[in-house]
Amino acid sequence: MKFSKIIVSAFAAAILAGCGAAQGGSEYVGKWQNIKDEKVSEVIERNGDQFLVSETAPSLTHARTQITSRAAATIDKNGVLVISTGLGNVALKIDKTTGNLTGHGTEYKRVN
Repeated sequence: MKFSKIIVSAFAAAILAGCGAAQGGSEYVGKWQNIKDEKVSEVIERNGDQFLVSETAPSLTHARTQITSRAAATIDKNGVLVISTGLGNVALKIDKTTGNLTGHGTEYKRVN
C-alpha cells in the first residue's frame, strides 16, 4: 500500500513538473520597446508551448512605414528565449539587474 502511494505521488509530481516546464518563459510575454529607438518594438506572445515574437520597425525603404515581422521562438534549457530566423537563431534574455530584454546588440524595456 505504501509503495503504491509513492508511485502515485511520483507520477503526479512528474506530471506537474511537465506542466510547469511548458509554462516556462512567462517573464518574456508582453510588449517591449527598444531603449535607443522608440519606433522599434517587440511583442512576445505565448503560442501553445512555444512563443511568437513580432517585431515592428520602420521600413528601410519607406521611412514613414512600419513593418512587422514575426518569428517562432522557444525557451532553451537555460531559460533563454531563442528566436528562429531565416538567418539562424537569435537569443534574448532578461537582464536581472535592469529587468530589460537584451540580445543581438539591442536592449528593450517592458512597456506593459
